[in-house]
Amino acid sequence: MCSSDLKRNPRLQQGEIEIRQVSNGSAAIRASQPAEAQWRPPSAERFASVRAEYFLDDVNAPSKPRASVEALRFETPDGARYKAPLPSFPERSIVRVRFLARRQNGEEIRSGTPGTDEGWRAYFVSPQRDMAAEPHYDLFISNESLRALATNISANPRRITAPDPPGWPRESWNATEPAIFVADNAVYDVHVRYHASKVHRSPERRCFKVKFPRNAPFQGRTRWLLTDKGDFYIAAHGLFSLADLPTAKPFRSVLHLNREPPLTRLAMDDMDGAV
Repeated sequence: MCSSDLKRNPRLQQGEIEIRQVSNGSAAIRASQPAEAQWRPPSAERFASVRAEYFLDDVNAPSKPRASVEALRFETPDGARYKAPLPSFPERSIVRVRFLARRQNGEEIRSGTPGTDEGWRAYFVSPQRDMAAEPHYDLFISNESLRALATNISANPRRITAPDPPGWPRESWNATEPAIFVADNAVYDVHVRYHASKVHRSPERRCFKVKFPRNAPFQGRTRWLLTDKGDFYIAAHGLFSLADLPTAKPFRSVLHLNREPPLTRLAMDDMDGAV
């Protein structure tokens, strides 16, 4: 069922896509629940046809088969929109959707901002979790990227170039790899690397520095740390705060990395420069 009377954002901007669960109009899409995508076109023109294209994103799959479904036009107080039904997917799926509109002359226009992401809007199929105690973050990194990150911090010499001096840090020491980060059902295309000192940085610790695009920051941040530090660091940063000194405000969180068991992680700002 694809209904136009779902709870919708009346301020949906032109060109934007909104996705809701069909059963209750929720922005949180659950497993085995069909969804509906709505698109507000960038103009009031009528198109020869409009379709929604979608695919299940898998960081380990180089080829991602796409499917499409016809979108139907309907009127709202703020203008015309198009709606399209989307099938259900397993929990923790990343699904990307866009709309393609064909004009009478055959030319197609895409939803979203042209030249940036080709109009794709990503959504997350959210598991049922207890979010009251501590926030949960999902991080998806391909096996190839995990191998690259491990290689970046294990070359010889490990961190610096030879000869030493001058011993400049190797370019690959802080090199990042593409990944997908999810928080509060919002999907971010990010870059990540392992995080820790030159002595303690290792793949086994599963500590990450996450870098967000400047045009899509996470809660106003472009950098975020997920570390295995203990509660001592929460107390230590609290003392800095009481002393009115610049400091991060770490807190406990749960990291779901790929299909690995959940990890308790200290989430905090990166204080290496502006945050």
